[in-house]
Amino acid sequence: MKKTVVFLLMLCLVLPLASCTTNTESPTASPTPANARIEKTVVQNQADNYQPIREIGAFNQDIITLELLSACTLGEVDKAALPYWNGYILENKISVNFESENWWNEYTPGPYYFLEDEIKYLNENGFNCARVLYSLSFLGNPSNPDEINVSQLEQLDELIAWGAKYNIHIMLSITGVPNKWNTSWEEEGVQSNDIIFTDGKIQALFTAYWDLLAKRYAKIPSGLLSFELLAEPAIPNGDLQQYCDVLSPVTQRIWSHNPNRIVIANDAWKQVPEQLASLGCCLSYHSHIYTLDKRTLEGFGIPYESVWPMQYLPMSYSPDSGKLVLECENSLKKGILHVYYGYVGTTMNVSADGQTLLSPEPYQSEEMIFKTSCILPQGTKKLTFTPSDWGSLMAISIEQEDAQVITIPTHNLYGPDHGFEPFPTIMIHDDGTLENMDHPPHLLNSAYILEKQLKPYIDCAKRNHVSFIMTEVGTDTLELSPTEYVEYHEMWLGALKENNIGWMYNCVHNALAPKNLMWLNDESSKFTQFSNTDIPNYQVNDVIMDMLKRYQ
Repeated sequence: MKKTVVFLLMLCLVLPLASCTTNTESPTASPTPANARIEKTVVQNQADNYQPIREIGAFNQDIITLELLSACTLGEVDKAALPYWNGYILENKISVNFESENWWNEYTPGPYYFLEDEIKYLNENGFNCARVLYSLSFLGNPSNPDEINVSQLEQLDELIAWGAKYNIHIMLSITGVPNKWNTSWEEEGVQSNDIIFTDGKIQALFTAYWDLLAKRYAKIPSGLLSFELLAEPAIPNGDLQQYCDVLSPVTQRIWSHNPNRIVIANDAWKQVPEQLASLGCCLSYHSHIYTLDKRTLEGFGIPYESVWPMQYLPMSYSPDSGKLVLECENSLKKGILHVYYGYVGTTMNVSADGQTLLSPEPYQSEEMIFKTSCILPQGTKKLTFTPSDWGSLMAISIEQEDAQVITIPTHNLYGPDHGFEPFPTIMIHDDGTLENMDHPPHLLNSAYILEKQLKPYIDCAKRNHVSFIMTEVGTDTLELSPTEYVEYHEMWLGALKENNIGWMYNCVHNALAPKNLMWLNDESSKFTQFSNTDIPNYQVNDVIMDMLKRYQ
């Protein structure tokens, strides 16, 4: 278990919750009227109104009207057989500390407001769900967290009303700790701050806020509203038992107001929280090949050009992994071999045609990356990497005289059972391309995703008569071509649709946003096909949206 926790800790430090960011004006953006702008709603224009938490009642029926609820076709759903929810993620209220994102003010009320048009777009384009990332800090009085801002609650009311109006399921997913105004995203974000599991007062406040939300929306049908307890939370030492122990009473509090409410428990550092499933929580999961993005590797000084498909090469290893073999179509030129390891472990024995180049040694790096290097002999035909203990491989880089650098990153996926996957044999062709030589071949494809990533959650959900949802699918990388980007995502989406597992694309503003703020409309992006929409100043990335629609 200790070895597993070290790997999990490293990954949680290196691979934070993905979030869309700003970018520069794209030459593909088409002009829109200067006065075209989304304005605040009447509800969003209300002044702050703080009331003691014990005095907060049910939702405002002038906002979520009985007529809306009667006309909505989203009734009660069965936790054992959830609908095939699909849509995108909204980050409008992911944090109270994203003040740098005030560039949205040019086009919308700002980064802290929900937009009806983004819910309407889902309906008009065949989707049925919005996963709403939400910081609990929005609810509290910055000077007294026991007081609740009714104006903020009524903005949630309005969001749910739009869900009812357009028959879009609203999945409320908590990303921010209560009472973190005027701090930082790192201190507020649940994926970076484990205070919910270590501080009794914050834990009580977290429970009280969930109790408030469950009570307020008790009469909202489960087909219209669900609760995801936490989004990718930091957990002390990856302690699954502590995770379940803290969240179990929260779920019971929620169900005390409505036993039919769909409560969703995220994976605990890729561990399946079966204890919560046994209580009746549906399961959710987020995984992604972060090493697909050259920025991730270059941030650690590893040269790389993003490409898809990439090679199957597990990150975590032990003697059970067998040997990693790099065979050459002919031979390598003289150069330098770099082997990059992650955080802590024992390096591997490295040999060239049977001659030892690097011997195993324990390592630990405060920089999270530990590099070993050696001279690569002229004419090397085979490189062999043999583990003698456990460790974490990030990438292998080969620099040759008068030749391009060959970098082979690990794919950084690991199964929920945390077993060590077998190392592959990879052919290095003379042109620098790579090919798996195993029989049968080890490939990153939908079959691999289903077996190694999804099946443990599917099986756990079935055992406990609940459902499993992939609450985040998507990469923020800008380096892939449109064809490569689509092929990567279809690997995930194909496995999900085939098994009727709902999914949410991360995030809406990657592919639908004001023209010069869309992440995949950045000047570094390789996408070129964009269309105007009925939303003022918004464009849509046609390639991505068409892809998502194929998997509805």
